[in-house]
Amino acid sequence: MGDEIQEASSAVSRATTASFSKWVKEDFDREDFNPDHLAAVPGNAQLSDELRLWPATRKRVKTLVRQGVGVDQRRDLWLTVSGGLQFSKVSGSLYTETLQDSFGNTVREDLPCPRPFLPASGCQWWQLSAAGQAAGCRILVAIERNHPDISHCPDLQRLAAVLLHVIDDETTCFNILSALLQSDHSGAANGAVPSSHPVFLDQSQTAVIDTEACLGRLARKKAKHSYRWLQETQGASESVMATDDEMVRVMGDWLSWVFAWLPLTTVVSVGMELG
Repeated sequence: MGDEIQEASSAVSRATTASFSKWVKEDFDREDFNPDHLAAVPGNAQLSDELRLWPATRKRVKTLVRQGVGVDQRRDLWLTVSGGLQFSKVSGSLYTETLQDSFGNTVREDLPCPRPFLPASGCQWWQLSAAGQAAGCRILVAIERNHPDISHCPDLQRLAAVLLHVIDDETTCFNILSALLQSDHSGAANGAVPSSHPVFLDQSQTAVIDTEACLGRLARKKAKHSYRWLQETQGASESVMATDDEMVRVMGDWLSWVFAWLPLTTVVSVGMELG
């Protein structure tokens, strides 16, 4: 009986560890972490088959993803549905070449997050080790070098951090993020290829402001009670409600609500499966 319990405990430990990449801290505090929430979802052979036929199987993949995604399938799922696989076929070794052209054969561990991708509230790395954070900055620097037209995209840093929690390979993360930055009208410059989805992230200050205003109007119209609650909690005082103009700022930070306040396991499991 003791052996069975020990084996079961070891199995849970292996599953938990396998849920995350090599970039996660070794001393990650798992006290509040339920491996069943993330690691115990079995792989779906049918999902793997449908991904090979993407995008013709888009609807079937969506149905299967809602049933759960196996840990070993998360990389292939994101690489495929993001357009990263298509991007990699055209870009080849673009990531490696970009870093070599910039820094030679030195693997830089001291690069800061590029300014266009720096969140106003600072970088959010969750449980990434120092090596993982350095890998994230290398990826973002490479993207900046290949997308000089992007002037403001602060949510890219958080997405890079989430991906690095479940993907070991820097090039794969680079390809996924590069594909997510593309739209149907993207050109082929710098290895870019037209993507099968609209722009996923705003990439300029103007676009971000437009999104903030649009989200505010939608919330005011479609989620009146929640909008009013936010006005009451975000006002200058308990007796003063936030104005609509002030609410634009609040709404503009909606992605940070997701990334900063949800538990890491929820961000990874829900975000990876529904993204």
